[in-house]
Amino acid sequence: MPPAVIDAMCMRLRDEGYPREQVIDVINTTRPLITPQSLEALAQAQFYRGRVDESALAAAAATNSTPLPIAVSPGSCSWNGISARGPHHNDTMLLELSAPFTLPFSRGGQGVLARVSLANEAATWYWIAIGSRNGIWVAGRPMPIGLHD
Repeated sequence: MPPAVIDAMCMRLRDEGYPREQVIDVINTTRPLITPQSLEALAQAQFYRGRVDESALAAAAATNSTPLPIAVSPGSCSWNGISARGPHHNDTMLLELSAPFTLPFSRGGQGVLARVSLANEAATWYWIAIGSRNGIWVAGRPMPIGLHD
């Protein structure tokens, strides 16, 4: 997972009023967030109404099968890397990230889904576009998407 994704999510949370000292748990592997519901919400957020590339849809869903490591480094957010299988705190914000995937609609483009919740309740979902130039990964501003789970 490109560190730029974590940095972009940190900036977004800070913009939304999360204080620097608030601890945010981060699952230390990618999560299976790419579902028909999350892709539908993403398509709606981008006002997409065309056909979906079925092979790209299958490829996006396949990224759920192999968890990738997520490196959490200190920065302007107080991240706490935790295991997906371990105990979770009931009073701490939780960040989960999908594996990077190519959109199965629109002009393609790569990105990740992010899910922020309090003790796995009342989740807010985001799309974070990513790209690489000359071997350096960059991440766009996380865009909220309308998904209620």
